Amino acid sequence: MSGSGLPPGNVVRLFLRFLGQDIAWGLRDLLVNTIAGHLLVPRAVRYVLYRLTGMDVRTPNVYPHCRFLGDGRIRIGEQSFVNRECYFEAVGDISIGAQTAVAMQVLFVTSTHEFDADGRFSVQSSGRSIVVGDRCWLGARVTVCPGVTIGDDVVVAAGSVVTKNLAPGALYAGVPAVRIRDLPRGSRSDPPAAGSSRVPEPAVGSES
Repeated sequence: MSGSGLPPGNVVRLFLRFLGQDIAWGLRDLLVNTIAGHLLVPRAVRYVLYRLTGMDVRTPNVYPHCRFLGDGRIRIGEQSFVNRECYFEAVGDISIGAQTAVAMQVLFVTSTHEFDADGRFSVQSSGRSIVVGDRCWLGARVTVCPGVTIGDDVVVAAGSVVTKNLAPGALYAGVPAVRIRDLPRGSRSDPPAAGSSRVPEPAVGSES
């Protein structure tokens, strides 16, 4: 028996399994985050690299220094825009619709620890998928929590924390995010510009 309490053969198998996982994760991180996410990599090349690694990215407008982690499926829809330094923690799936603007440093968190009947949380994390609809706008440093669905035509003000589902066609703000007022719904005539390097921030009470 080894010091771990496991037979030596089991220790070797465990070591090789973890080694293989770490090498696979490291290589994917190198390609997706270090290389594709680099400032000097053109958007067209970044788009191709994301597609080659299995991400369902349907827009070239994903800007540098975004990080994609986890084994969940990631989908970013047509004519959508993802600004710099966004964080996609895809233990569960993350889906972003078409014509949606994601400002800088938005955080998508899908992992959580479930509680049992006695109120104790599990040490094993699980993933809850995040869905963001079409024609949405997430302001800078918005946090989207596990299991949340954001409906179409939603604006979330900068710095808000989305802890529950958001109904379509409204402006939300706060910690946690709450409904502020209704917004128009339907197709947009001004999707995020392909050449734009930034997304302006939605302000609570702004008419724009």
